[in-house]
Amino acid sequence: MRSPTTNVAHGWRYGLRLGMAVTVAACGLLPLPSAPAAAAPPPVRPPKFPTIAYVPNSCPGIFDDGAVTRLDTATNTVAGHTPAGGCPAAIALNPDGDRAYVANLAREGKDAILVMSTISSGVLDAIEVDHGPAGLAVTPDGAQVYATVYDTYDLSHNKVLAIDARTESVSATIPIAGNPGPVAVDHAGRWALVGVGPGADGTFPNLTVVNTRTNAIARTIPLPATPRAIAVHPLLHRAYVTGNYWDSGQVSVIDTATGGLLRSIPVSGAPMGVAVSDDGTRAYVATLSERGESALTVIDTAGNAVTAGITIPDHRRPIGVALSHDGRTAYVTTTTGKSDAVVVIDTAHRSVTATIDVGTGLEEANTQNIAVGRLIRSHAHLPPGKPRPGKPGKPGRAGESGQVEAGPAMAADVLGPPPPPVGRGSVRTPRGTGGPLRKAVAGRAGGRATSR
Repeated sequence: MRSPTTNVAHGWRYGLRLGMAVTVAACGLLPLPSAPAAAAPPPVRPPKFPTIAYVPNSCPGIFDDGAVTRLDTATNTVAGHTPAGGCPAAIALNPDGDRAYVANLAREGKDAILVMSTISSGVLDAIEVDHGPAGLAVTPDGAQVYATVYDTYDLSHNKVLAIDARTESVSATIPIAGNPGPVAVDHAGRWALVGVGPGADGTFPNLTVVNTRTNAIARTIPLPATPRAIAVHPLLHRAYVTGNYWDSGQVSVIDTATGGLLRSIPVSGAPMGVAVSDDGTRAYVATLSERGESALTVIDTAGNAVTAGITIPDHRRPIGVALSHDGRTAYVTTTTGKSDAVVVIDTAHRSVTATIDVGTGLEEANTQNIAVGRLIRSHAHLPPGKPRPGKPGKPGRAGESGQVEAGPAMAADVLGPPPPPVGRGSVRTPRGTGGPLRKAVAGRAGGRATSR
């Protein structure tokens, strides 16, 4: 046991050491405790991006060319027009959304598939075809565009063209018996589905399935009537095909993997355009009854049954259907025979919210006359002066700059809601594709088409 004197000595030494340590720390010779880490900044919410609808207005008069009308759906107004130099009929957007492909019937010269920039709103190129283009569809990876071509006077000219989207040239020609019309590509990008009507050669209505890897016909699926529109399920091997089946309209549900008919869904009136929501839960069909009553018919895709009908007023005949990415808004092209309009429908409340006048010229027989894309402002950058991917041998293409400048970019996204923010250096990948979510492109490209 220590004596009291020893305890006092030890206490004195301990106090001396403690005082020296405090003094050294105060002089900066020892590191002071680190300050608590600053709080992380709050996450940046993705902005709400506007949606643009594209409507090809065919020639309104004998001597008038048509145009692609751009609709700002935030204000439900016409944002502008892109002259087509002919009579545009069908339209399709690529997955990146920076290109629109337009089937254009020429009043003079050759018919063509127009390649339009959704950034500059100008026509970049025209892929000439020998006869009238009817339907258009783009593969999910954006690599190929399928166009149906028909000749009313010579059925031997009827075919499907496979177009290489990179070179913007025809890569394959698939002859089709009968009259080809609408076309769609399944969600996996394996099959191009071509709606074929009867022809003088004895062909019966069918869905011709083309293998996109070999560009050869894989099978034909008989249909009871001429198909008017085709929409594919975004997740399942299903296609919804509309047609007027004798005394009643029906929607045929096709298994695209096996070619089997899963179900025929009766609808009230003659069905026209059809669209499936991005989540695959609903299909929307434009219908017209014998009494002239128009509606947007809602189909539950789980049970493949009609669940509701949304009235389209003013005796307007519906044609094509497109949906917003969240499925809350439907856009229906309509005509009265004297004037055309896009009817905007709130699908949740099942009511019409706006009617946008688009003049005259809609092709009533073509149900692929509307497409919806979403403009996105990206902060991705490219190295200054990096050349833009384009068609070899065509420098200085009209409507876009030949060089890409570093800076904010604009692109149209057709893939769905924007993903959450990612860290610097991360790469976003879209559903079903192997490339970046959107291309980095010049925020202001030269050669903008004149709006009217």
